[in-house]
Amino acid sequence: MKKLAKPSNERSENNDVNLTIFVEKLQDLFSDPDNESEMQSCLKWLRKHKDTQLWDIFANEALESGFFDCAEIAFAETKNYSGLKLINCLQTESDPDVQKGEVYSFLGKLKEAEHHFKLGRRK
Repeated sequence: MKKLAKPSNERSENNDVNLTIFVEKLQDLFSDPDNESEMQSCLKWLRKHKDTQLWDIFANEALESGFFDCAEIAFAETKNYSGLKLINCLQTESDPDVQKGEVYSFLGKLKEAEHHFKLGRRK
């Protein structure tokens, strides 16, 4: 007897749950800057699975957490040239509030970007 494929909405819900879990794991990973071995394991896993969506999520979480070197790796893997250009810009900016403003602007979080750009200008 043939197995029936799951209805597409169930697959979509499972995928959403898996992505949510992935994001939570990344947030935990990026909350501990001394987690170099786990970071390397995560990068190895991502390279094995070759999923552009997962690399994009990884890059965004790395950016928000200030792990620009990890974001750069992810942008290089996906050939995201605008992301690589952002990393170059962030490396030349010394004001952390302006850096955060640039990151939030790139991620489309414009209210947060505006807030950090204002903070950066007050210094």
